[in-house]
Amino acid sequence: MKFKEGDILKYDGKYGCAAKKGATAIFKESYTYNLGGDIHHQVIVEWIRDGLDNDQMDGSYNSKYFTKIGEVSQQKEDRIFEENKKDMKITSKTLMVSFETEVKLGNNDAIELTLIHQAFITENSVDLDLSVDVSDVKFLGVEIETGFEAYGKFVKQLKELGIDLNKLIDEKETELINSGLEDKIKLMFKDKI
Repeated sequence: MKFKEGDILKYDGKYGCAAKKGATAIFKESYTYNLGGDIHHQVIVEWIRDGLDNDQMDGSYNSKYFTKIGEVSQQKEDRIFEENKKDMKITSKTLMVSFETEVKLGNNDAIELTLIHQAFITENSVDLDLSVDVSDVKFLGVEIETGFEAYGKFVKQLKELGIDLNKLIDEKETELINSGLEDKIKLMFKDKI
């Protein structure tokens, strides 16, 4: 049976999970996957907290364990959300932001690359992880092959030439921190937390 977003589904209780027979959930979306030649139809649901769900987690389940018993209106869905919200207490919020910095390193800026960073922003702090990844690497204007192995080979070749790329990246990251990057990020996202 095909379900559409907002359908109310009844759980048949045959699958061994915390939800009890008769528990209800709101259908969000569906997908299909092939496992060893067997086609599996899954539904992603949000359980309605009506006492029968026994703290079952929202998520993906086999669609054959559900039957449609109705449709939920947006107003009812909002009410269900508000009821579920009563059971949870948000103790803190963290915003994760990924961002990039294009940099030039080495003598005569021979190495160009993009540093990929992440910032974890709370109401009181910013935690920066500047060493997440690199991309778009060029040496003397020539693009370097992408991929973990190719990048590792490039780093090794530079080391043989007496150039420590990791040290250059660390120095650039220190320079970014000292330039007030943390304060800039705080200002950019202060209203998002």
